[in-house]
Amino acid sequence: MKFGWRNDERMRLKASGFLICALMLVLLFACQSDEPESALPTPAPATAWDPISPVATEGIEASPDTDPADWPRYEATYYSISYPAGWQVEEGFGGQYVVLHPSEAAGAGAIGKIELAYLGYEVAPEDDLFEWFNLYSRVGGIELPERQILENRSAVQPDGTVTRRLHILNTHAQSRSQVILLTHGRLVLSLNGYTHDETMTELLRILADSIVFHPNAPTTKAELYPNEENLVTTLDEVLAIMQAPPPEATLSTTFFSPLTKIGQTAQVTVPDVYGGDYHFQVQFSTDEWRLEQRELYKQIYPELIHLTIDGCRMGLREGARGLSPSAITVKKTLAGLTWGRTQEPESKYPNYFIYTTHQPDKGISFLIRVETPVDGTDEVEAACQAAAEAVLDTFTLLE
Repeated sequence: MKFGWRNDERMRLKASGFLICALMLVLLFACQSDEPESALPTPAPATAWDPISPVATEGIEASPDTDPADWPRYEATYYSISYPAGWQVEEGFGGQYVVLHPSEAAGAGAIGKIELAYLGYEVAPEDDLFEWFNLYSRVGGIELPERQILENRSAVQPDGTVTRRLHILNTHAQSRSQVILLTHGRLVLSLNGYTHDETMTELLRILADSIVFHPNAPTTKAELYPNEENLVTTLDEVLAIMQAPPPEATLSTTFFSPLTKIGQTAQVTVPDVYGGDYHFQVQFSTDEWRLEQRELYKQIYPELIHLTIDGCRMGLREGARGLSPSAITVKKTLAGLTWGRTQEPESKYPNYFIYTTHQPDKGISFLIRVETPVDGTDEVEAACQAAAEAVLDTFTLLE
């Protein structure tokens, strides 16, 4: 089966940074650590940008008596930021992504990393930032968490520009996070922490206070992606593309008889989820699997449904996703390729197994989701995995 996608729309979304946007949304909600119930931090007044007392930062930095004013500064591509002494800083994606790793002395396991990332679309001056962020999440395919606003304010800068700041707590059934959004022009920089602990709340506020954008920092998406053409810059444009008439899809299945002459074997061709430029094929027995397809945001996602193991299925076109701290990955060799098989036993979907094989020459990874029966026994789960891995063992990359 081959799936088509209208080239102009596919390339527009690809050039727009849609996938980076989706990845960052996954980081916001799928990479969160699971923590026990605790009292929520007290919301800050929405009308003032309160200074944070150094006393509130004890236990955050390597030295408890270090004043944030004495913290070292990191010069990122588009801004500078203070960070606790002893922490490690990494930068990637051409300055669009910065991650802060706490030191062991700061309680790295309890605090966890802090990530800063530009969001993928522009916000207009008249947009309500909270409503815009909710729409941004829905466009990225994220199930909206329960959200509580800790701070929501605007400030006029010396040059006359208006900046906005929004601090939100996100609560899912099994995970928690918080984010501060800072606008600079029409762009939004996010600071993400993956706990509701008040230490993290205060630390994010200090970090946000310390950020100073460089004079040449981008203020529009065109400036952030100067070499890209036909950019999709706003959520309204994304919605217009999603609501356009469905693209034409070419659906065809090639059947051939296996050497055993028993039943039939079907062959399905699947494009990569990122841009559709690369394809792979797998084969499966029609006596064992049924091929279905679901449509999401005008793209087609093929799935194999097992005919005898109820609840056993394979998603053949999975996108990038984050991992929770409970993730367990083992290596497998299938079809002559190295795969990582990842399970998150403490996540919302402990019955999901994600098989990943990286293709460095193409700059992408192929992800296959294997879903085992929710209430199945160990024997049933093993049978489902074995059947799925037999399909993956026919995986063939197409040139």
